[in-house]
Amino acid sequence: MLKYLKLTVVCFLIFSSAHAQVINKTPYDNLKLGLVLSGGGARGLAHVGVLEVLDSLGIRPSYITGTSMGSIVGGLYSIGYSGKEIREIVTKLDWEPLLSDHRPLSGVDLKEKEILGRSMFSFSLKKKRFQLPSGILQGHHIIRMLDSLVSMKSVPKDFDQFPIPFRAITTDLMSGSTYVFDHGELSIAMRASMAIPTAFTPVRYQGKVLVDGGVIDNLPIEEIRNMGADVVLAVNVGYIEQPTEGDLSSLVGVLNKVSTLYGRNETFRTKKDADYLLQPNLKDYSITAFGKSSEIIQLGYLAAQQKADILEQLPHKRFTKYNDSLIRAHKVLDIEYYGIPEETAEVFNHRLNFKKGVEVDQKELSRWLSILDATDRFHWIQYSFEEKAEGSILKLHFNKKERRQVDFRLAYHNSSKLEMAIQYQAIDSTLINRRFLSVLNLSSTPDFLLSYEFYFGDKRHVGIENRILFENQYIPIYQENDRLGTLSLVDLRQEVNVNYYLSQNGRLQFSIKGEFDRMKPKDGLSLWVFENQSIGQISLASHIRYTYNTLNRSFLPKSGWLLDMDYNVKIPVEVSDEEEIENELNFDGDDFGFFSQLNFTLLKPFALNNRWTFTVDMKAGLSFSSMNSLDRYILGGIHSEEFSRIIPVAGVGYGQYVANSYYALGASLRYRIGSDFFVRGKCSVLGAADEPVQSFESEAFYVPAIDVGVGYRSILGDMSFNFGYNFDDHHSYWNISFYPFR
Repeated sequence: MLKYLKLTVVCFLIFSSAHAQVINKTPYDNLKLGLVLSGGGARGLAHVGVLEVLDSLGIRPSYITGTSMGSIVGGLYSIGYSGKEIREIVTKLDWEPLLSDHRPLSGVDLKEKEILGRSMFSFSLKKKRFQLPSGILQGHHIIRMLDSLVSMKSVPKDFDQFPIPFRAITTDLMSGSTYVFDHGELSIAMRASMAIPTAFTPVRYQGKVLVDGGVIDNLPIEEIRNMGADVVLAVNVGYIEQPTEGDLSSLVGVLNKVSTLYGRNETFRTKKDADYLLQPNLKDYSITAFGKSSEIIQLGYLAAQQKADILEQLPHKRFTKYNDSLIRAHKVLDIEYYGIPEETAEVFNHRLNFKKGVEVDQKELSRWLSILDATDRFHWIQYSFEEKAEGSILKLHFNKKERRQVDFRLAYHNSSKLEMAIQYQAIDSTLINRRFLSVLNLSSTPDFLLSYEFYFGDKRHVGIENRILFENQYIPIYQENDRLGTLSLVDLRQEVNVNYYLSQNGRLQFSIKGEFDRMKPKDGLSLWVFENQSIGQISLASHIRYTYNTLNRSFLPKSGWLLDMDYNVKIPVEVSDEEEIENELNFDGDDFGFFSQLNFTLLKPFALNNRWTFTVDMKAGLSFSSMNSLDRYILGGIHSEEFSRIIPVAGVGYGQYVANSYYALGASLRYRIGSDFFVRGKCSVLGAADEPVQSFESEAFYVPAIDVGVGYRSILGDMSFNFGYNFDDHHSYWNISFYPFR
C-alpha cells in the first residue's frame, strides 16, 4: 500500500513522439525508476536511441524488463553496455545472415559438403514418423552473437546481481502463461524471449517450451512493479496502431500478427498503467526492417530527445559510469559439455587440442566453436563461462539435430528435365562414429547413392566407407557438329574408400572399386554401328584422390578455393562383343586393356567488392593410354548434375564432345543486382592434350566459347538462364535450370 501512496505524489505522464501530458514535474529521487522495453522486431532497435538519451541525461533506472527485441537491448544495457556501445554493435551487424540459419559450405567438414544446403524441405524421422520443424529458423547465428557479447562481461547467473537488475519475458506454451527469466544464461533468456512463433523454433528449458514473450505480455509493466519500481517509464514500439501493409508484407510479419493477437490487446489495455509512456513514430517501418537499423535507432533518439526536459525529472539512481571494460580472454580450466555423450566430448577435446589452463580470447574461442559447428550435427551451440578464483570453466550446451533426417528437393535442367531427389541420413547415437546416407534421384535418368562410413582415431579423422552408386545418363551423339541421336549410359559402381581427413577442408582418399558399364543407343540412332546392340564391360579400378575445398557455396561461390586431383587406374575384366567393337571402330587390341587417368580441377573466385565476383577455373583430364567408348571424357554444358559424368564447359553444347584427354580454361565475371538477381558473362577454351575423340573419330579440336546468363536467387533455390556460343561449329546453345541452394 505504501508503494501506491508514493505514486499519488508522482506525476502521471503519457506522451508519444507527438504529444505529452505533464501532471507534476517534481523529482522524487528516493523513488525507484523501472524501465520497460517492449517487443517489436526491428522496431525494437529504437530502444537503443532512447537509452542514448537517458545516458546523456545521467538517468539510470533501478530495474529493467524487456520482451523480445526489448529483452536483447535491455539485457545488454543491464550488464554494462552503454546506449552508444549498443548502437555501434547493432549498426555493424550484417542482419541478413544473422537472421538465417545458412551456413557457408566452408563452415562444415568436407564429408558434409556434398549434402549441405541441397534440400528444399527437411523432416526429422522420429519413432518412424515424420516430424515437421517447430519453426523456420533455429537462431544459430543469433545465439552465437549474443554469447559473444555476454561473454565479454562478467555476468552472474542471478539477474538481480546485474549492474541493473533485469527480467526477460517469455511465453511458456506448455502452461499457456508467461515465464520470467530472473536467473540462468542471459543469452538463452534473450533468445527465448525473441522466439517469434513459427519464425523461430521454441527454446526448451527445464521442461518448458518457450517462445516470444509478446504473445502474452509485450509491455511487461506488472513485472517491473513486482521488482520494486515505484515509477515506470515504458517504451512501446510494438503494438501502437493497427497493422500496416508493411507489417504484413512478409510471411514472418503475417505469422507474427496472428500469433500475438492476445498480446496486442493486452498492450492496449496495460500501457495506461505506465507513469511515463514513450511511443516513437515508427509507422513506416515493419518488424523485419533490420536493414534500416540506423534510421530506426535515430527515430528512438529523436523521440526521447524531444522530451528531454520531462525525462530529466524522472526519479533515478545517481548516475555512475558504466563498466565499459571488456573481458578479452579467459583462462580456461576445463570444458564442461552438456547434451552430448561422454565419448563425443572426449573426441571434441582432441579436435580442439584442449589443454587445461590455456588462455582463450574471442578469436580462439570462435575457432573452437567453428570446429564443433563443422560437424553439422547441431542446430546451435550455446556457451558461457563460470568464473572461478583460478580461472574460468567453459560450459558448452548442444542443441542436437535429430539423428535421422529426410530431405526432399526438386531441380530442373533442360537436358534432364524435372528431377526429384529424396535423401535419407542416419547417424549413430554418439553423432561421430557412423553415418548412413542414401540419395534417390527420380527423373528421366534416375540414379541413386548408398553410403555407409564409420570413423575411428582420437579425432575420428579416418573413415572407411562402403559406397554403391548407380547412374543412368543420356549422352548426345554428334557427327561433324550435328546431333544424330542419344546413347543411354548405365554405370554401377561398388567402392571401398579409405578417407583420411587431413583437416576440416582437406581429404586424402584411397579407393578400390568394381564397375559395370553399359552403353546402348536410343532415339532411333540409325548411324550407330551396332544396330541397337549394347556394349558392356566389367572392370576393376583403384584411385588415389586429394581434395581441398573452402568454397562458401558449390554453385556460384564468392570466396574460397577448390582443388581436386585424382589418379585413377582401371582394368577391364570382361567386355561384351570385344572383337566386333574393335573391328567396327578400328581399335587396337590394347584399347580394352589396362589404362590410367590423371584428373585435375581448380576453381578460385575473387570477390572484387560486394557486387562483383571474378572467377577462374581450370579442368584437365589426361589419359595415359587409349580408352574404349565407355570411359572417355564427355564434355559440354553449364551445370554439373548430381552424380553426372558429363564435365561442364560453358558455351559448349551438353555432352557435345568426347575425348581421351582434354583441358578446359574459363574466366567469368558476375554482377549482383539488388539482393537476389545476378548477371554473368564467361569465356572458355576447350582443347585436346592428347588425341581426343569427337563423335568417336580420332581428331584434335580447339573450341573457344562464350556464355552469358541471368539468374535469380529465390527462397527455394537458384534459377538461371544461360546462352552460349562456341566458335568451333558456330552454333548457339541455351540452358534453363533450377537448383536448390548450394
